[in-house]
Amino acid sequence: MTHTHGRRFSIIIPAKESGVAHASLTTLRAINWPGSDYEVLLATGNNPSRQRNEAWKRARGEYLLFLDDDSEVSPDLLMRYSDAIDSFPDAAVYGGPSVYYSKTGGFTAAVQLLFLSRFALGPVSARYRPSGPIRQTNERELILCNLVVRRDLIEKEGGFDERLYPNEENEFLNRVIRESERIIYTPNAVVARQPRSNIFQFILQVYRYGRGRARHYRLRPRFFDLIFALPALFSLYVTGLVLRTVSGFAPDPWSLPLVVYGLLVLAQGLLALFRGKPVTAALGLPALIFICHFFYGIGVLFGVVIHPGSFSRAQVHLYLLKAFDDPEWRESPVPYEFAPADTDVCDRLEDRGVDEKALFGR
Repeated sequence: MTHTHGRRFSIIIPAKESGVAHASLTTLRAINWPGSDYEVLLATGNNPSRQRNEAWKRARGEYLLFLDDDSEVSPDLLMRYSDAIDSFPDAAVYGGPSVYYSKTGGFTAAVQLLFLSRFALGPVSARYRPSGPIRQTNERELILCNLVVRRDLIEKEGGFDERLYPNEENEFLNRVIRESERIIYTPNAVVARQPRSNIFQFILQVYRYGRGRARHYRLRPRFFDLIFALPALFSLYVTGLVLRTVSGFAPDPWSLPLVVYGLLVLAQGLLALFRGKPVTAALGLPALIFICHFFYGIGVLFGVVIHPGSFSRAQVHLYLLKAFDDPEWRESPVPYEFAPADTDVCDRLEDRGVDEKALFGR
């Protein structure tokens, strides 16, 4: 396919600090795209949703590519997205999978297997593995660490809800779909990331995913999707069985579903062994699947009972690491010098706490 050069991308990366070697920045230096047609903005702070909002307001590209600071990109990533735009020119959002890979083996290799498992992840598995052809999709299959959004669309929608992290992209995409806009799953536009390095980080990760999903639905009940409530029911069920057991009740038919679930989970580990996966990773997979389902459900339950909070006013520092029409990267991050962003858009964003219904309640 002929690539449409002249299409301008603003690449936006949130991070906690500017003076560290972020994987996304290291790999972006090898991107195969004309230097005049992309810019790179780094937004540092402690609220990624707000950081992304502040960055896109200053971005000058027609299309915005959102990455995480640990998203490792392939040189042809912008070409893949340009092909998708050529194939679906009327779409508003394009996204590809974020594939985990393990450098060290052991625990991280087991996490890698988990994120490749359709049994473990259900309807969101396409976020973590290339799946099927390029196609129109819904919010279940896209992830914000690898997402392209038309700039005019994000202006119209007012950006991300800063009360949400994670899951801010799911709430945003639901708003986009409700406006009859198309979003496209682009399986060959892949970024790579490393898994959490220990069990405690992994538990916190899946807990936050569940909590973010529940907060999303508390703020926007009309977007509720029953399938994401199932892990919460599972967590309540398992907790109830444990309490019955420690209270001295004998096993009864209520335990049968858990036995069936356990057999299915064990089968995933055996299947991984049969497919030649590393032995330690395959043996650890069943336990990780249970932990994933249980603690995601716990996160959903806590997200239901804990108030989502208010809009963050945390300070954000912006850095322009590479400008349009300049093939060279800046050697070290320097504060981004910019003209004021569009007044109307900024006013709408700054007034969100006052007129939230007008902006997000359409």
